[in-house]
Amino acid sequence: MTPGERIKSWRKIRGLSQAVLAERCNMSTRHMSFIETGRAKPAVHTLQLIANAIAMPRGEYDQLLLSAGFAPSSIDEKYITDQYSALSSDERVGRHQLINECVVNAMHDVPVAVVDGEWTIRECNGAFQDLTHLTTEEGDPRPSNLMRWFFQDRGLGDCITEWPHLSVVLLLALRKDAMHERHDHGIHRLLNDISAKAGDERGAEILEPYEMSAVGFPFTVAFKQQPPRRYLFTTLSLAMPMTSAAKSHKFALFYPLPSAASD
Repeated sequence: MTPGERIKSWRKIRGLSQAVLAERCNMSTRHMSFIETGRAKPAVHTLQLIANAIAMPRGEYDQLLLSAGFAPSSIDEKYITDQYSALSSDERVGRHQLINECVVNAMHDVPVAVVDGEWTIRECNGAFQDLTHLTTEEGDPRPSNLMRWFFQDRGLGDCITEWPHLSVVLLLALRKDAMHERHDHGIHRLLNDISAKAGDERGAEILEPYEMSAVGFPFTVAFKQQPPRRYLFTTLSLAMPMTSAAKSHKFALFYPLPSAASD
């Protein structure tokens, strides 16, 4: 189901005409018609405005965002901040791990891992473990570093259809990390290892078109003897008071996207 079809369906469920919904969203009826027919590609804030106007349930809103190629709203900074704010000051000290657990446990069907400033995997959920099992043989150690897992032999990158583009995106992300952490030898060692592994001799001018947006990077994974799967890879950093050890932690999420053949 396309974003426009989903909006039209819920507009009819609410008994609203196209003109009434357009008025509620402060836009022309013509533009609303273009959105519903797919002639216009609404931005994420427009989808949020429409979803609020038709009182779309949270789960349906997430499906709307996914169908439009955006990360769903299930886990966002406000959610995590609310979880953190619920702790007492004593509980917050050294308890950033609790926030990690809150997030990874809430995301049952979405592979998510907590990584530190050097992309070492500190925490992950069952869905992420299932994803890693598809690229490892029995007896192989579980990946301990997200970036190395992407680039290693028989790693995730070998299964990604859009790997030539995504590899550039990840290298750019690593370079930005290295620029921000000039005295962190670990991130520079990681960048050097992966750049050598990738045989990266490309200039910065080639990296720019593939920079990861605020939304993320969609890609298709083709595992052996498995139907292709589509994901939206994105990261979420926390902007809240925490211990110095946790300030560089971020969440790496692999949102499942509808396949081309599904609604």
